[in-house]
Amino acid sequence: MTFEPANENGAASGAAPVRFALEGATTIFVNRHSGLMLSCIEPFANAESLDETSNAKRLFDRTRCDKRGHAFLRDYRPADLLDRQAVLVVAKDGGRTAGTAFGCPLGERDFKIGGLVVDPAYAGQKLATGLIAALVLHGQTVHGQFREIIAGIRRLPDDRLNEASRRSFDRLGFLLEVDIQKVELCGTYEDRHLMSSAEFADGRAPYVRRQWMVAEGSIAEAHSRAFLRQWTQAVLPLPLT
Repeated sequence: MTFEPANENGAASGAAPVRFALEGATTIFVNRHSGLMLSCIEPFANAESLDETSNAKRLFDRTRCDKRGHAFLRDYRPADLLDRQAVLVVAKDGGRTAGTAFGCPLGERDFKIGGLVVDPAYAGQKLATGLIAALVLHGQTVHGQFREIIAGIRRLPDDRLNEASRRSFDRLGFLLEVDIQKVELCGTYEDRHLMSSAEFADGRAPYVRRQWMVAEGSIAEAHSRAFLRQWTQAVLPLPLT
């Protein structure tokens, strides 16, 4: 699996595709106007990636809740990324971390995306979709062609879906499955912060509802390439702060 990385102006270089090795692999896409950068890294590969992993987790901890204080996302520990053979993508505005997401292989041919957050100051810049797209391309470079790529979307007790997240995946060819899963909470570090927005039913543990966004690997790859070609050249709105 190969693809053309961005050059210093953020556009595809036009040179022969570059093949990346797993250890220390890095892929970068840059918006030519704003300088916003999407950087895909292997967590803990070196001192720089360790810093980026820590910065990404700090942003995740600050932004994992919506405006009402409801947490949509399960938590993770940085060490989980290593255990799950994850690849990490961060959006950078100079030294500021503006967004992050990670992806982990499932079985031999599938891939799961999680931990997607964007600093609210960067709303409207399509960073969430850019993070997903960069993750799809880099993940397949590291782990090989995926059969299927999935991501969970939270549905709250008032039946609201995380609509912003749904749209971000929809742009890349992901489809929302009709089935709604009920996932019981175990009170671990991964889900205990979800208790305040959990649902309850007689005779069972508190639970949250989730729907899957799903895309074939080849479809997500094609959409991701097209999106990043446009994003690297687009004039983006300025950050809010």
